Amino acid sequence: MTEKISTMIEEFNQHTTADYNLINEINLLDPDLVIDINCGSNKFRNHIKNLIGIDQDPNSFANLYTTIEKIIFRKESIDVIIWHNCNKISVQEQLMTVVSWLKPGGYIIMQPVDYDQTDAWTETDAKIVGGEHALSIVNGTWKEIILNNELNNQSNRISWWYQKFGVRKRYSINVKNCNIFERTE
Repeated sequence: MTEKISTMIEEFNQHTTADYNLINEINLLDPDLVIDINCGSNKFRNHIKNLIGIDQDPNSFANLYTTIEKIIFRKESIDVIIWHNCNKISVQEQLMTVVSWLKPGGYIIMQPVDYDQTDAWTETDAKIVGGEHALSIVNGTWKEIILNNELNNQSNRISWWYQKFGVRKRYSINVKNCNIFERTE
């Protein structure tokens, strides 16, 4: 367990400026629920409000060890989804499910990975796939350099924010009877 904690601290110390910006931007949304798919080290834990890290790897630092296919979230209940290390095939197969969890006006932050660049996303791919699921790209795409310590190499990827059409709703839960109701700000 001590090794796991020191790894978490090491991961956090490697936050980039982009990570800090992401943390700030998500927290400014005052989200009711954020999920981090393929969270790995769960580096945003305790930094992003109402975050649940999900990963199928039992050696990860996830809050939930499961897959997208097995997990059930209430329809339109999530404000922000961070989706790391996804490839085109898995996104196209799973996006309908993930979008159903997203509130109208909610966001999906896409951070795909393709270390060998054989199936790398392009901005056109992102627009087409988003359009098929009523998602628009917010503020364009940006390029990042990612490192793969296992393969001892680096590659480029594009990242982007999708936004689901509609106006984001806010919810509260009555803890006495577990009823969910829309709240007004």
